Amino acid sequence: MKKITFFIIFCSLNLYGSKFISDFWQFPIFPKLYSLGMPSTFSESIEAINVNPAGILSKKTQIYLSHTEYFVSFRSEVVGVSTFLKNNATQFAFIFNYIYALPFQETMISDNNYFKIGEFSVYFLLPILGFSLEFDKNINLGASLKYNYSKVCSEIIDSLLFDFGFTLKNIFNVFDVGISLQNIEFIKKYFFEKQFNFGIKWKVKKIINLYNNFQYMSKSNEYKTSIGVLFFIIKNFNINLGYKYGIKSAEPDKFICGTGYNLLVEKFNINFNWAGSFNNYLGWINILSIELNF
Repeated sequence: MKKITFFIIFCSLNLYGSKFISDFWQFPIFPKLYSLGMPSTFSESIEAINVNPAGILSKKTQIYLSHTEYFVSFRSEVVGVSTFLKNNATQFAFIFNYIYALPFQETMISDNNYFKIGEFSVYFLLPILGFSLEFDKNINLGASLKYNYSKVCSEIIDSLLFDFGFTLKNIFNVFDVGISLQNIEFIKKYFFEKQFNFGIKWKVKKIINLYNNFQYMSKSNEYKTSIGVLFFIIKNFNINLGYKYGIKSAEPDKFICGTGYNLLVEKFNINFNWAGSFNNYLGWINILSIELNF
């Protein structure tokens, strides 16, 4: 079954080229964000840069590492750093994401047939530079610049993209709102999917946060929605549950689960997070991360 999946992915990459590559911006690389359905209201973490750069404002220095395994043979490595400039009330963040496929030389399309394709070459270099400004106590504005260099077999794509967004916090002391627009190209070369995100974070209780998110993709005219719940079971330990649903979308519906633990060590803390989901076509997706805050 895994080898059949290789064949499907190989054909998709060659048939759809840049459309497939543009979707890598939405691939899961951050466990806590992913396990909550990737809401645009996610905040106070470098992970927010993947959906709404306004949410990276944490007023802390953060060092971030994550590893993802998905698509049977695909892997992702992320290194990130974020720092807060107190005098300017501005948070800056930089992440470097390297997505690659483990090489293989043959793909089985039936029990006795093998499709020879040589060594399969895929990699994506996706650095992102972003900032978030505390415009007001409850208003954050953010923007990020993304550079994409991708190679799929013989096709090479490079592009410069721009995201921006804002968050409104503590509306009636009940909920937050996050809005972002992603993948605005400086040079319209490959026509990446522009994505509009609208999210609400409900503060149900001190131990429960509820996230709702709506996403519209302009090029394919697809709609997606998600819901996520974060529970603090015991002090410094949380469980996350999410569900993504495609409205007029080719993306299959899926449940996502995750967990995290915050370890306090003197003047800094270490966050450990894991997320996983199962896709009927691609198998398990697993993400692990470590985030240092000081």
